[in-house]
Amino acid sequence: MDKVVTCRLRDGREVLIRRPMVDKDLEQLLAFFARLPAEVKNHLRYDAGKDRAVGTRRLNQVDEQSHWRLVVELEDGTFAADGTMDREMFGWTRHIADMRIVVDPQFEDKGLREAISDELVRLAQRAGVERLETEVLREHTSYIAFLENQGFTQEVVRKAYAKGVDGKLHDVIIMSNDLERVWRRLEDHIHEMDISFSRWPGCHE
Repeated sequence: MDKVVTCRLRDGREVLIRRPMVDKDLEQLLAFFARLPAEVKNHLRYDAGKDRAVGTRRLNQVDEQSHWRLVVELEDGTFAADGTMDREMFGWTRHIADMRIVVDPQFEDKGLREAISDELVRLAQRAGVERLETEVLREHTSYIAFLENQGFTQEVVRKAYAKGVDGKLHDVIIMSNDLERVWRRLEDHIHEMDISFSRWPGCHE
């Protein structure tokens, strides 16, 4: 990502959307995941707030070609949201990227999910990604509604496929959409949202 993005929230607060760096942001990223409530953590693939080794490896993977990560940073330096996108560079699925977004429930209705999605889609376009996919637990209804609003459709339901942080088995819904349709919907939605954006060069690479 070659730009840092500022976003003024509906409550007037200003946040940054940027790429995190392992030597600078690991502790804040771990703290973000650690303070998420249990009902949100249960929708994560693993308890990211506890696994420092995985957090370090994931940040080191970010290369803007097959792995992307963006965080939303508050004025006090803490993180309010995290978004990732990954793809295999070779083989049948090289045109597909897997997108995941996690938002602190305090900011659920502030437009952060839409804003970070917008930036991930911009990155995907530059990299030649043609299709986006994501996996979501059936109980994560707010995220499913968000994805459907962006034009994602439910393709497959895998019964009792994921074991959550709660130790229980959950159905997983695989949702997907082609990038062009997502981009059109995101553009329309951004114009309707009560959020203002400005961009300037200087992302911390």
